[in-house]
Amino acid sequence: MHRGHVAGMYLGGIVVAGLFTLLPGRLLHASLFSELSIWQSAVMAALLAALLISAAVLSIRQGRLFGRRKSSKRLA
Repeated sequence: MHRGHVAGMYLGGIVVAGLFTLLPGRLLHASLFSELSIWQSAVMAALLAALLISAAVLSIRQGRLFGRRKSSKRLA
């Protein structure tokens, strides 16, 4: 149960907050997409966000992120 809570906090705190740093007008957005037009940078940011979200979804489905794998330990 603790593993699931920590994974959820990680997903919310790191991944979601990291996606917000890619919004136009942010410093990270400017440093990554400074040479591109507004539309090109929006498409690149959307692709990067989709990649991060799909990696998180894949981890959840495989049971790595929220610990759905069976453990050899049993809690009393």
